[in-house]
Amino acid sequence: MGKVEWSNEAREDLEEFYLQYCEFSEKFAQKWADDIFEVIHLLEKNPRLGRIVPELQVQSIREMIIGKYRLLYQIGKDDNIEILTIRHSSMPLNY
Repeated sequence: MGKVEWSNEAREDLEEFYLQYCEFSEKFAQKWADDIFEVIHLLEKNPRLGRIVPELQVQSIREMIIGKYRLLYQIGKDDNIEILTIRHSSMPLNY
């Protein structure tokens, strides 16, 4: 099982979206965050579960779709994972 680390950008993304959702519904915000962490738990066991990011076409950079969000991550040595960013699907990637 690989180790999961978060980039600063990904931590900020998670917090920003969570706080936005809290303005409307704390229950929905918690459900959204739970969904994110559930996917990360799956990735710990199977890092290649996500698809290669179409815009980048780099084998080690993958994504999981969670509702309207894209969770981008990079697979490193020993199948360790770095969560790179969380983006709404309508937002362009800045990579």
